[in-house]
Amino acid sequence: MGYRVVKKESGKRIVSHCVSFLIDEAKRMGITLLNTEVMNNNPASEKVLIKSGFSPTQCFRRKY
Repeated sequence: MGYRVVKKESGKRIVSHCVSFLIDEAKRMGITLLNTEVMNNNPASEKVLIKSGFSPTQCFRRKY
């Protein structure tokens, strides 16, 4: 899953709503496991995913 929100729209829970929608759709489709990746310079995205029920499991120091 990837997302980007323009700066003037940040803080409006847009990404939170989209992540919630995607989780609900995955459940509806019978998908029982979702994986996400967050770059270490994006704490806001990590926060959204944790609040949505994801758990940090691995840390990649340098992926890109």
